[in-house]
Amino acid sequence: GFSDVAYSTATPQYFMSKYGTIYRSDENGQIIDEWSISDPDSASLQNITGIDFVGNTLYIADATTKKIYKALVPLPTTSYTNTPRAMALDGSSMWIAVDATPVDKIIKMSVSTTTATVISSFDSPGTETDGLAFHDDELWILINDKQNVEMPGGGVMQIELPMVFTVNPNNGTQTSKKVLMRETDYGPPELFQTLLGGLASDGNVLWTGSLGQGQDGSLFRIDPN
Repeated sequence: GFSDVAYSTATPQYFMSKYGTIYRSDENGQIIDEWSISDPDSASLQNITGIDFVGNTLYIADATTKKIYKALVPLPTTSYTNTPRAMALDGSSMWIAVDATPVDKIIKMSVSTTTATVISSFDSPGTETDGLAFHDDELWILINDKQNVEMPGGGVMQIELPMVFTVNPNNGTQTSKKVLMRETDYGPPELFQTLLGGLASDGNVLWTGSLGQGQDGSLFRIDPN
């Protein structure tokens, strides 16, 4: 058995540890990579007991050396398609999200009446990019990816959640990351768990619609503040 399991939202893939080896698997549990881990002095680790990610960095706890190590995991092979997932315009430029692995790709294009020229491209923050909108000089990105959620009473559960990110529209630099909360009539706001599709701005607020899971045909207003 494995000594620990970690999930990389940046990849996004699963990582497991056993003895002195780190394994990478896809969502179907298929092992696709493995690495024997050595410390900075080139001595092989023998008893990895814990692993976890902070961004793209993997932290490794080894019981034999009684130390914590920081490692950069090689990125998986990147592949792109021409399949569009979402689109946004600001009047002179167009942003198109296309299906790709390990994360979707967003392409910025200059639009005229006759041609569409690629200006730049950058990674989406997720694998399920289901909405784009240009609002307040930023590009807003809606994703429906698996997220690690701490449950009441302890423990972590992985569930699909809609989230909204804002990025620099020219280079994709992330400026904010927002978990969507839903106002209720009977208490504090609660975590919004309905998967969403599409994103639009009316200049003041953002609008999105349900994908049909539990709130079939519903339209939702998102306060950007």
